[in-house]
Amino acid sequence: MLSVILMPVAAIHVLSYLTRDIYANFDPLAIGRVLLPRNDFQGLLRKELFYIDQAKTQHDPCGWSEFWELRQKSVMGLLAKTKIDLSELRLPPDKRDRSAAACCPLCYAEYRSGFNRCSDCSINLKPYE
Repeated sequence: MLSVILMPVAAIHVLSYLTRDIYANFDPLAIGRVLLPRNDFQGLLRKELFYIDQAKTQHDPCGWSEFWELRQKSVMGLLAKTKIDLSELRLPPDKRDRSAAACCPLCYAEYRSGFNRCSDCSINLKPYE
C-alpha cells in the first residue's frame, strides 16, 4: 500500500492490491453447493472426483501429484460438510431405457450394446450389471 501512497501511478492498480487476498481460499465447489440444486451439485462432484482419479493414475512428469492429493482432500472435506455419501456419488444411474447396456459415468447418458465410449465425454462406458 505504501507504493500506492507514494506513487500516484501505482494507484491504477489499487483494486488489485486490495482484492488479491479475497480469492485465496476460493473454491468453486463450495459456491456450487450453495447455488446449485442437489442433483446438479452431485453431478459436479462426481465429475471432479472422476477427473482427480484419472489424474492420479496417469504418469506425472510435472509433479502435480501433491496438487491432486490436496484437491481430493478438499473435495472429501466438502462431502463431509454437506453430508453427501461418497458411495452415493459412485452409484450408476437408474436405467431409464430398457435397451441400454451401458452408461457414461460422468454425464449418465445411456448407450445400447456395441458402444464403448461416450460421444460427449470421450471416456469408456460402464456396463449395467
